[in-house]
Amino acid sequence: MFETADRSAGGSAGETEVRTAFDAEARSAGDVAFETEVRSAEDAVLETEVQSAGYTTVEAGVRSVGDAAVDGMYPAAAGVVGLGGGDAEVIEVWPAGGAVTTSAVVPVRSGPADTAVLDVVVCDDRGMSAVGPAPGWVRLLRVGFAVLGVVALAWSGTHLAGQPQADHYSYFTVQSNILAVLVLLVGGLFDPPGQIWQRVRGAVTLYLIITGIVYAVLLEHLETGDRYPWVNDVLHRTMPIVLLLDWVVVPAALGLTTRLVAMWLLYPVGYGAYSLLRGLVVDWYPYPFLNPVHQGYLSMSLGLIVLLGVFSLLAVAVVALGDLAVRLHRPAPR
Repeated sequence: MFETADRSAGGSAGETEVRTAFDAEARSAGDVAFETEVRSAEDAVLETEVQSAGYTTVEAGVRSVGDAAVDGMYPAAAGVVGLGGGDAEVIEVWPAGGAVTTSAVVPVRSGPADTAVLDVVVCDDRGMSAVGPAPGWVRLLRVGFAVLGVVALAWSGTHLAGQPQADHYSYFTVQSNILAVLVLLVGGLFDPPGQIWQRVRGAVTLYLIITGIVYAVLLEHLETGDRYPWVNDVLHRTMPIVLLLDWVVVPAALGLTTRLVAMWLLYPVGYGAYSLLRGLVVDWYPYPFLNPVHQGYLSMSLGLIVLLGVFSLLAVAVVALGDLAVRLHRPAPR
């Protein structure tokens, strides 16, 4: 609530002002700051603990200046519009991409002309922020590259040179590219909103990055006798780059948590366990680093621990890249 408002701007409750001029330490020129220390870049911060994030609209024409911080949930919009006693009405709500709830709209009285006054705070999903729906050209490219992936997968699956189908579809490359095709098709045709979908996008982006890096570092030098180099290039090079660029162009700020990274790593870990167990039955392993027969279980285990550490760092990098890209896509204050 605003019981602490008088401490943050020296006025009575309901009269809190924010300043673009810096009354205290400011860490970037894009900060809209209360008269207290700016606690994080592009955040408008009350004196109280930051508990929810949304978007800011201020009278000075600044739209979506980073994340607005409020101390708690406020009355619904219907309960705060048109209040008497000199309080300002809610002027306008500027959602920053996608649907935004209006369950936390806060009116604040207008202040002097030389200050930027907070008129509206709109809090959306606290766990995720995105730049909005994908542009039409991005959705078209998603469908196009999905079709390319389908062609490459179909070609590889029908020109196996005697390899059993079960072995072919036990490659991480094939499985991850199937996931990539599905994500690109769904994103291109429907572009679903919501946090769950963005987490799925981030996870599949991670898996394709793993595919590309593992191939480049551990597998590219091996003689495979590949009769169709274009298929190899599409699955190991083109698709990882496409998923990475898609994540940068239409990013999502998921927020780095141990739980999120652990969830994303469940598939690579499960794939490793599946490959080892299946190898014991059929005496075939998809990759040299997953083959205990040639290197022994101790050496293989150490190598897999190193790979798991690398995959964890890549997961952190994907989350951080999404967070950074969302910040860069937001409009700068005018």
